[in-house]
Amino acid sequence: MIFHYPLDDLFGQRSRVALLRLMVRTRAEHSGRELSRLVGLDGKTCHAALQELARQGVVECRKAGTAILYKLKDRHVLVRHILAPVFQKEAGFLAAYAGELQKRARIPLVSVILFGSVVRGEERPSSDVDLVLVVPRPEVSRTCQDALDRAMVDLSSSYGSPPQIILFDRREFAKKAKSGDAFVTEVLRTGRVLYGKPFSEIIKHDT
Repeated sequence: MIFHYPLDDLFGQRSRVALLRLMVRTRAEHSGRELSRLVGLDGKTCHAALQELARQGVVECRKAGTAILYKLKDRHVLVRHILAPVFQKEAGFLAAYAGELQKRARIPLVSVILFGSVVRGEERPSSDVDLVLVVPRPEVSRTCQDALDRAMVDLSSSYGSPPQIILFDRREFAKKAKSGDAFVTEVLRTGRVLYGKPFSEIIKHDT
């Protein structure tokens, strides 16, 4: 282990970060070929990154027939105190974003649905976070705009990515879903519920 600035070597390349993220989340043993496929790296780049992580001591490897299997070294101090907490926190950012929106806006929500570039994993640092908010009753939509505007400013300051919000009351969303509305159909097809009821329960609403 390098004690002076060890994260420079661990986080010095996107390939290493991607491999560490996957191994932290799965905590499983993978072959080099499997890791290459799962992370989307060519074999040579993946092999070089794994060898460097093994050299740093945070990944262990063993032979199994003709394959080499790699696994995160769970007891390593960098894994326990830095890598695992960092990647676990990273994985919860979207849920935290939705939770903060609900907390700051202080309005009743049926669901918060993510769509657009962020849900596709195509966002850039300046991208908006496209959200559909489903509220329980039409009157909530008519009275919550000031609270939402304040929440949007706060979230933009905290995350650097402002939300772009489209509001539906539950009855309206269910009606549009059942009528085949193009936008709502796309949200149902590609969107992800970050908070609240799943799609199946929203569209069961009696129209």
